[in-house]
Amino acid sequence: MSRDMTSEAGLGHCSLHLEREGFLLEAAFDLPQKGALGIFGHSGSGKTTLLRCIAGLEKAVQGRIEVNDNIWLDGRQSLPPQQRAIGYVFQEGRLFPHLTVNDNLHYGVKRSRQRACSHNDNKDKLLALLNISPLLQRYPHQLSGGEKQRVAIARALLTCPQMLLLDEPLASLDESRKQEILPYLERLHETLNIPMLYVSHSMDEMLRLCDRMLVMENGRLVSQGDLHEVLVSPQSPLAKVEHAVAVLEGSVSKQEKPFAITTVHTTHGNAFQVPGLMPIGKHVRLIVFASDVSLAKQRAEQSSILNIIPGRVTGILDKKDGRVLLQINCNGDILLSLISQKSYERLHLESGPEVFIQVKAVVTKKQ
Repeated sequence: MSRDMTSEAGLGHCSLHLEREGFLLEAAFDLPQKGALGIFGHSGSGKTTLLRCIAGLEKAVQGRIEVNDNIWLDGRQSLPPQQRAIGYVFQEGRLFPHLTVNDNLHYGVKRSRQRACSHNDNKDKLLALLNISPLLQRYPHQLSGGEKQRVAIARALLTCPQMLLLDEPLASLDESRKQEILPYLERLHETLNIPMLYVSHSMDEMLRLCDRMLVMENGRLVSQGDLHEVLVSPQSPLAKVEHAVAVLEGSVSKQEKPFAITTVHTTHGNAFQVPGLMPIGKHVRLIVFASDVSLAKQRAEQSSILNIIPGRVTGILDKKDGRVLLQINCNGDILLSLISQKSYERLHLESGPEVFIQVKAVVTKKQ
């Protein structure tokens, strides 16, 4: 990973309390200085309400929001949304239908009120990053759903915000449009020098875009922390059979051009061979699904599986429908393995003994 979120000073802190009929929201968390903070949970868990509280769109919210030593909320005293210097992207984009793309973007520039920021100084670079330049003379009805969202994101950034809030920006898109826009969001994640708060119920989006996560259930913040920690910690509600995925960070150490294979060494020194060629030294995020990790008591000497790494079983995280989710410590890298109950009992995989993980597939995300 190209930046260590835990080592940077925070942008601020939120402590929120909101009551309305049939719903209670309570959450306290730090805002990162930069990087992507994912807000994850099922429909009705309070994700969007939380984002609206930060934006100043929920009038009854109580608590405290402090950003860059400025108080946005203190008790019931609340700074109006237009004074919070945020960029907000809704599910539908909400472009002005009677304005061209260029005029929609100009509206964002006017809202910046002359605040200095790199997005206005390098507007052409931002348009190129989001591939908007060919769309400038079109009207919203002439755009695809993905194009509308890219324009909405650019308009929000051109207001020179202190943070970018995205409320399920891919929820209204079909799968092909989602895959079209995700690379642009990844590029933003790599280049933004402000934090991005990203609301979604899609685990795939969290894995690809986020550095830290807040997990919401029924209005409560039930887990928070580094993305990897939230996915594999025994205390996390996500360390379950249904999700069962781990994320590792590393950098490219070797290329094997005849086989189109790249070797990535994690921060703890484990080597993974992954398909495709990437530049030496490139930071890479490895996404390893527990269903792709099998276990053996002895190292296989002849196997088609390239990634075989020693480790120790450190815990049982979940059992369901004849399957067991195990936590494996591989020299500091924590991985998950989802195996059958029968295999678990046959191999006597209680905590402690050395095993060899066999990773059938690794998904890579370049940083």
